[in-house]
Amino acid sequence: MGKHRSTGTFSGVLDDLFGSALANDVAQLAAQRARAATARALGFGMDESATMAIRRRAHAYFWACLRRETVRGCAGPLATARLVASAVVEDLLETGRDNVAAFQALERGWGERLPADVLDEYRQRLCG
Repeated sequence: MGKHRSTGTFSGVLDDLFGSALANDVAQLAAQRARAATARALGFGMDESATMAIRRRAHAYFWACLRRETVRGCAGPLATARLVASAVVEDLLETGRDNVAAFQALERGWGERLPADVLDEYRQRLCG
């Protein structure tokens, strides 16, 4: 999570974000809409070199679009819970927290609102 493996272009960054969303059980339709919205909104050329600033902006905008799509009901309740957990964990890891600290913060802040299955998935993913 949070790793960019792009080809170095804006298009590659979008592909990585799309793949990351699917790997985190986000509905494909929501991920496609977020990818298209990010490409339109940021207006970079698809072959433009992806600087760190472009990567950060694309990451933030893409996940914000996914959250919006989830609120609109594009994904089911379990996918919605996974998206919330994924976004929270991504944000925590971006701040420099390690996996265990990120899970503990997720559990403290969202444990009562997330299905037990989703919380268990993240416990296994982040804590081994």
